[in-house]
Amino acid sequence: MKLLSLILLLTTLALGDDLFFTKGEANGAFWRDLTDPMKISLLVGTGVGRGVLSLYTLSDLPVCNTRVDDDPKWPIITNANLSKELDTFYNDAANMPLPISIAVIHIFMKLRGATKEDLEKFRAASLKAYLK
Repeated sequence: MKLLSLILLLTTLALGDDLFFTKGEANGAFWRDLTDPMKISLLVGTGVGRGVLSLYTLSDLPVCNTRVDDDPKWPIITNANLSKELDTFYNDAANMPLPISIAVIHIFMKLRGATKEDLEKFRAASLKAYLK
């Protein structure tokens, strides 16, 4: 029942304004419009979806020395803490157009020890890729 509710919620949100999506992917405006329980639900779904990460090639993402797809163990972080990290990431208005998936990868790179320089290169390249 919870899964069905989440699917219905996300479907309803997905049909909303284009402001909430960048190239078809939910972005910072989408994230900031969610309530805290909705954010946690989205992150739970993301956690379930990580099982398919190995099937999803990240070749279309900007290159960074700290990859998140080469290790079956994701950084240890609770959904509540990941939610807070996303809130912090999207507090920077320049990050708002970036899809949530890119923001999560940015956070995981940070947790795996990426340098500030690498994080900024990844962020800047992601913005360039999504805003062209």
